[in-house]
Order: sequence, then C-alpha cells, then structure tokens
Amino acid sequence: MATRPKVLISYAHADKAFARELKAELDQFCDVWIDEDDLKVGDSLFGQISKGLSEADYAVVILTPSYIGSTWTTRELAGLIALEETTKKLILPVWKDIDRAGIVAFSPIIADILAAQADLGAAAVAQSLRLAIESASRAVELAKRTTSGERLSALGRHLKAKAEAEARLRTPEGVEQTRVDFALILDHLEAELKGSVSTELQFQIRRQAGSLVAHTRDQVSLHVEYRPTFMNDATRAELRVRVFKRMDPPVEAVPILRNLTYKPWFAAGMTVWKRGEKEVHSDEMVVDAILAMLHDEVATRSSR
Repeated sequence: MATRPKVLISYAHADKAFARELKAELDQFCDVWIDEDDLKVGDSLFGQISKGLSEADYAVVILTPSYIGSTWTTRELAGLIALEETTKKLILPVWKDIDRAGIVAFSPIIADILAAQADLGAAAVAQSLRLAIESASRAVELAKRTTSGERLSALGRHLKAKAEAEARLRTPEGVEQTRVDFALILDHLEAELKGSVSTELQFQIRRQAGSLVAHTRDQVSLHVEYRPTFMNDATRAELRVRVFKRMDPPVEAVPILRNLTYKPWFAAGMTVWKRGEKEVHSDEMVVDAILAMLHDEVATRSSR
C-alpha cells in the first residue's frame, strides 16, 4: 500500500471555516496536519507547529488578506520557505479573496508559484492540490536521476540565493530587519514564559533592548541576546542563548549549563536563523528550541 502524503495547512484564524472544508476534502487522499485538530491541552504551540512544519511533505498555504496581514502566519510562512530551501518540500498556495497584485506586494516569490483558486470551492481546490502532489511525487522520482548539468544549475541557484542573503546582511535595512525580527522572538518567548507560570515554576523576567533574562527560583537562569557587530553589517552577528547557574554571591564567570547559537539569514526576503551550515530555523523553531532547552535543564535539576 502506497504511503499517504503528509500535508500541513497554514492559514489565518479568520479563514478557519475554509481551512476545515479543505481539510475534509484532503483527508480522502492524504494525512492532514491542522493546528486545531492536533494541539492538545498542555502542548507547546511552538513545538507542535514546528513538528508539523518539519514532518509534512507538502504545505498548503491559504493566502488571504488576513494571512498576509498577520505577523504570526507570515513568520510561519518564513519557516516553510526555509524548510523548502533545505529539504525541497513543496509549498502549494491557495488564493482566497486576493488578487495577483496583492500577492506580488506580499511576496514576489510566492506569487510565481502556480496557485489554486478558492472561489472554485474546497472540492475543486483539493482536486487541484491532489494533481500537484501526484505530479511532485513523480518529479521526486525523476530527480533521483538528475544529470550533472541539472545539478550544476541547482548549485547556481543556491549560490545566487546565498549571495543575495549575504548582500542584504551587509545593508542597514537588513540589519534593522534582523533586529525587528529578534524583538518578535523575545515577544513570543516572554509570552510563553509568562503563560507557563505556576506555584512550582515562576520566572523573574527582565527585558532590555537586544536581550531577555529570566530567572527561576532554583538558581537556573536564561539569557537570550542579539547584537549585530556593526550598524550596517550583520554577517558576523549571533543570536546567543545561554542557560546558566546563578551564583550567590554573584561571580563574574557563571557556569554555563546549556547554550545555543544562531546566525541571521534571509530566505525569500524573510529573516530566518541558521544553526551551523545546514539547519535553518524559523522564529517559531528558535523559540521552541529555547523553551525546550530551559525545560530540560529545570526538569533535570528538579529530579535530583
């Protein structure tokens, strides 16, 4: 029996009704991930969305005025684009209540992808997506026999995208974009920390420009910072995350228990974050990794 493709539906909350209709149609031939079905009480929202992004074979993106006007969904799309570049997963757009000019203004790259039209109805959209998925699956099989010339062409496209990202990192606008995006990461991280407070687990959170510090009662602290080296160059900038043991009395060299380091990058004009040369993370993935690291250290210490 053939394996059913795994499909994620990315949509804005205002478009939930259509997303449900489309899911019901897609369920007939693929396994569909949609947040309202797959999130359970106690789940990490960031963690589950990151899991959905990473495990899906295809991402159906319902592009509407609400979608492109939402910070949350556009950042989710950045994660999808980042994964598409590194894993060759496919984004399948659906246009709803929006025209080409609106899509071009939002993302010229997304506008160039052949899209299904929602005004034809969920059943017709699902059929179009099915044909696209079947065609893409055949293309994957053919790609296994890629010629040397095609591999060189793919390398050329990769090098072009890399050069464009590096050039943007060397502009004041690019540096500012990474700063703004990091501030959004801190916003979501702070909200998640405050939302997890209980009698047993409490955080003292201090937010400053370019950094966040959170202390727990058991002397475990979290420090997240991002400071580009130069005003017009972020090529050497780093997003640093450290979990350390708070000492009493304070000492200059605190024991670092766990750490993460990311470098800013751009995919389709949106900020993403690189770990090493091959891992590319969206904002949500970064936040989830930070929370997971803090959770693991607190849990380890509480079990002693």
